[in-house]
Amino acid sequence: MILVSWLPGFPVYDADAGTAGFLRVGIHSRSSNLSRRKGVAMTFRKLPTVDIRDASREQQSMTTEKLRLYLETSVWNFSFADDAPERMNSTKRFFDEVRRGAHDVYTSNLVLREISRAPEPRRSELVGLMEEISPVILPMPDEIETIVSRLVTEGVVPAKYDDDAAHIAIALVNDVDVLVSWNFKHIVKVKTRRMVSALCRMLGYREVDICTPEEVCVDG
Repeated sequence: MILVSWLPGFPVYDADAGTAGFLRVGIHSRSSNLSRRKGVAMTFRKLPTVDIRDASREQQSMTTEKLRLYLETSVWNFSFADDAPERMNSTKRFFDEVRRGAHDVYTSNLVLREISRAPEPRRSELVGLMEEISPVILPMPDEIETIVSRLVTEGVVPAKYDDDAAHIAIALVNDVDVLVSWNFKHIVKVKTRRMVSALCRMLGYREVDICTPEEVCVDG
C-alpha cells in the first residue's frame, strides 16, 4: 500500500456492512480499475445510516425539498480558482447554500483520490473545505465499471479520461438527483446529457441531471 495523503474525518458509507463511519486512513494505489478509482483504505466508527437508494424520490419529496447532489472534483477545485473569478464566486455561493442546509451533498472515494494528487498548499485547502462541508461518501459497486465501459464505447467520454465517466456512473448507481460539475469538456455538455439520459432509460436507472453549481443555487 502506497500512502499518498491523509484525509481524516469524512463520513463514509460502508456498502458491505450497510453502515456509515469516518474515513481514518490514507489513499493508496491498486491494480484493477474499480479499486484504483476507490483508492481509499477505510476503517469505520460505526454509525447507523440508510442507503440513499432505498427510498424513492417520491417518498423523499414528502419530507424534504432538498436535492441530492453528487459533487465531482472540479466543484471543490473551483472554490480556490483565482484564475477564474466568476466560477470561483459561483462555487463559493453554492457552498454557502450548502452550509445553510439548502442541499444534501455527496462525493466519492474517487474525488478523494483526485484531490490527493493536488500540490500543496492547494491539497490542504481542499481537504479543509471537505472537512468543513463533510459530504457523505457514496459506495462504488462493481456495476460502475459496466457503465464506464458503455460511456467510453459510445464515445461520450474518451478512454483516456475514463475517471470522468466514473463520476457519471457513481451518480447513476447511487440515484442522486444532480451530478454537479464544472467539467465542460466531458461532463456538463449537451452530448453527455443526451447520451446519459438514453443510457438511464436503457439500463433502468432514474435520470440524473448534470449541472454547474451556478445552476443548482437556490438563490440564483
